[in-house]
Amino acid sequence: MGREIIHEESLDHPGKRSRIWQREDAWNVLSKQMGTEVVEGLMLDARASEDKSLSTGSFTNMRCLKLLQINGVHLTGPFKLLSEELIWICWLECTLKSFPSDLLLDNLVVLDMQYSHIKEFWKEKKILNKLRILNLSYSKHLLKTPNLHSSSLEKLMLEGCSSLVEVHQSTGHLKRLVFLNLKGCWRLKILPESICDVKSLESLNISGCSQLEKLPERMGDIESFTELLADGIENEQFLASIEHLKYVRKLSLCGYNFNLDSSSSTSWPSPISSWISASVLDWKALLPTSFSTGWRLLRKLRLAYYGLSERATNCVDFGCLSSLVELNLSGNNFFSLPSGIEVLPKLQVLRVSYCSNLVSISELPSNLKLLEATGCTSLERVRLPLR
Repeated sequence: MGREIIHEESLDHPGKRSRIWQREDAWNVLSKQMGTEVVEGLMLDARASEDKSLSTGSFTNMRCLKLLQINGVHLTGPFKLLSEELIWICWLECTLKSFPSDLLLDNLVVLDMQYSHIKEFWKEKKILNKLRILNLSYSKHLLKTPNLHSSSLEKLMLEGCSSLVEVHQSTGHLKRLVFLNLKGCWRLKILPESICDVKSLESLNISGCSQLEKLPERMGDIESFTELLADGIENEQFLASIEHLKYVRKLSLCGYNFNLDSSSSTSWPSPISSWISASVLDWKALLPTSFSTGWRLLRKLRLAYYGLSERATNCVDFGCLSSLVELNLSGNNFFSLPSGIEVLPKLQVLRVSYCSNLVSISELPSNLKLLEATGCTSLERVRLPLR
């Protein structure tokens, strides 16, 4: 209904409507430079079109433009012609190799440039104090993150940036950053020490960063840092570095990250990939000290497809994880459950699906609400807790 009302604003002149979302209307307004100061929002998806090239001169008269989506558009000309009032830019598959330095971003709140061809953003320091979300995911040519200073940025998303080799030290100046996503940045080897100065950081996703050497030691002092997703990282130096994360409540160290069941409230890995070799992991060095001292606040632990054998689990006592609510051990090689699980007072969800060697489940904690054991082909007996 709202769109119909806007459509009726100017039937014969779409450039005089406050919002333009139909592809044909948007293309005509831009290609014929029919825009006016009435336009506040414009959407154009040219990714499936043969016509992609436009001039920034098309935006000259749209001085009140606030919301702009130009997916797949090849834009040329001085970018200072775009509105200074822009608060949201979505430019998927941007073909530029570098970010336009003359684009005015003082009022920008969201910049979404997924799948861009950009290799490098601005070299000099950029202060964008209204920017809250920066999404550069799947920009496969991006070499390093922008030199960005912002007092408001909350989410920095760089998932799938497979050429990324550097996280700029200016990340430490993002005082309100809550979520940093580096998933799949497999060339990345180090994180800057300055990231430890981000006292607001809550969640870090480094799954698939297989060459990452370690986490900075001072990350353990960030009280808000409660979630670490590090699936697919198996080097011992990295695994040893996570024992300093004394405030972590959700930890995922799975072998790989496909969804097992899309209807599940939590995404767990599926049995469709190669297993991590148990010989790679020094399980004894990683867990006993960590579990007994630093991780009593841990509520969710995922160690699915981690190559855990009977010998490895005999060395570990899970009983110290007194706050644990969810435990996923799916896809491992043990014959019986690791010790200590039966005494966990708050454990409600236990997943051991596709543990093909698991023969028996003899003891379970009394508060358990869900036991998931799909695909346990050797399982002979289960003893459920008494109520």
